[in-house]
Amino acid sequence: MKNKFKHLLALCFAVVLTLSACATAGTPMDTTPDTLGDTEAVTEAVTEADITTEAVTDATTEAGTEAVTDAEVATDATTDAVTEAPTETETEAVTQPEDPLAKYQLGYGSTLDMSAYNPIKNVETVVAPNDDPAMKLWFDHSTEKVDRYNTTSTGKTTYTIQMAKNEMEACQFFLYYPEQMKVTLKISDFTNDKGETLKTELGVEYYVEDGYVDMHAKGMPVYPDAVIPYASYITKTEGNYYEEGPWVSIGPYSPKIWDLANYPYKDTSRAFVVQATTTAKTTPGAYKATIEICDADTGKCIKMANVYTYVFDVTLSDETAMDTSFQIWANSITQQYHNLESPYSDGDILKAVADFLLEYRV
Repeated sequence: MKNKFKHLLALCFAVVLTLSACATAGTPMDTTPDTLGDTEAVTEAVTEADITTEAVTDATTEAGTEAVTDAEVATDATTDAVTEAPTETETEAVTQPEDPLAKYQLGYGSTLDMSAYNPIKNVETVVAPNDDPAMKLWFDHSTEKVDRYNTTSTGKTTYTIQMAKNEMEACQFFLYYPEQMKVTLKISDFTNDKGETLKTELGVEYYVEDGYVDMHAKGMPVYPDAVIPYASYITKTEGNYYEEGPWVSIGPYSPKIWDLANYPYKDTSRAFVVQATTTAKTTPGAYKATIEICDADTGKCIKMANVYTYVFDVTLSDETAMDTSFQIWANSITQQYHNLESPYSDGDILKAVADFLLEYRV
């Protein structure tokens, strides 16, 4: 029964194929002869269908070729137009005013990189009357922490502090000398071409060296722990200086000069801070100060450098911008001061720390 059903399906399928071939050849359905057993008729129908198929293929090919050719021509025309268009755009872009800060833009979502931008166009070089070429002086940004035993110069022999009105901002400078030397420092006030000045401060970066002896022996960096106002650093208080006299020591250093076999003298740099302070009424524009380094023994000025401040016409608000919270570790802070034989009480020291944070709007 299953075999008879398969033969019947095959017969129906053959009839459908034959009727389709006749319809393709253009034979009317009502005049189509019974060709199931007529081989010649089937052959003729298939042949006519093949001829028709070739004709359609030829027509399709020609039409397709023409269409593709037209498309290629259109593509060429579009390509030419696109090629010419950027040229016109580029020409227009070149004629637009150049943005002096454009090349410092880091990209979408980034801040403006001002490290290479200097709004001071006329930077003046100054040479000390008794310049000592063995002494190296260089500048860097205030956020850079530099190891005391790193004597590699940045190559920046001047610096421009960039700030707003009603702000405090600073930069660092470093001194290196191949021999031990005692120096004194001077800095003039930042002054503009109208004779107006900014509050200018000089600080000495202080290293608690003894606490890092083992770290340095293991090759770990020794960073400064505090910035002390220069006037306080060289002032004698309660029978002691921060060093042995009213000067700052630079050059090779040993944390244990009594044990040079294990802790020999090594080349060091010494870091300092220059800070400028503006008010809400400060005149915007360029200001200049001059740093002088003198040999404490001879009094001769052996190195000089100009440092600049550029004040933008933007005023910071006195209002707090962000809530902050700090833990003041009283015992640790007061102990550090007592190690320096400070004459102040614990209460005075902690109040000074809190007032300092408030002064900087922290």
